[in-house]
Amino acid sequence: MGKYGLTCDNVRSFEVVTADGQFVRANSNENPDFYWGLRGGGGNFGVVTAFDYQLHPLGTILGGMVAHPLSRARAFLQFYRDFRSEMPDELTAACAVLTGRDGNPVTGILFCYCGDLSEGERVIAPLRKFGPPLLEQIHPMPYAGLFALLDPSSPAGRSYYVKGRAIKALSDGAIDALVESAERLTSPFSQIVLMPVHGAATRVGADETAFAFRDEHVQILNLASWEDDVEENRVQWSRQ
Repeated sequence: MGKYGLTCDNVRSFEVVTADGQFVRANSNENPDFYWGLRGGGGNFGVVTAFDYQLHPLGTILGGMVAHPLSRARAFLQFYRDFRSEMPDELTAACAVLTGRDGNPVTGILFCYCGDLSEGERVIAPLRKFGPPLLEQIHPMPYAGLFALLDPSSPAGRSYYVKGRAIKALSDGAIDALVESAERLTSPFSQIVLMPVHGAATRVGADETAFAFRDEHVQILNLASWEDDVEENRVQWSRQ
């Protein structure tokens, strides 16, 4: 995101079947208003049958994750707040609270550095120094390998309910609220994810796409997930 922008910033054209059965192509020259709305406006425009993307060669990235016990979440989120304020475009780093492999809740950072690997090591050095961490998995990998680290946390077959919102900054009050919410997880499968929007994603005009949140900010996702039939309190937690 920091280097190449949002997904919607890199879609060059759509092919869509609308509700009345029309086939429509939308890009900067054909149906430009429709093209504008499809880039961030939600899912009620029709069925998109094809995308044309601007792709970017990444090769080998420096990526991985570090995790710390939930008991250190407040200090870790304060560290993350300072760390993300100095992130270069080449670094995208999301922070999350989730259940670790031993069944205990943890907080951690998943990141991707898509630049010179030796420079990447220098940039992410503070991640290695804060701790000691419970888990450290940092090494060069293909871009797709980053998502393989996440696959086990959100398998098919579970129930999911997600609410999200944006906040300008991780204030002390916001951190306190996040820690309190993390301590009230109603399922070991639920997660809280913080995704900072920065770099190239903030250098697109607010009126250029239907996604208008172009100032630097943090997207927060409360991802409730469960395997039993107890839905109500999971959804309530996510909404609160």
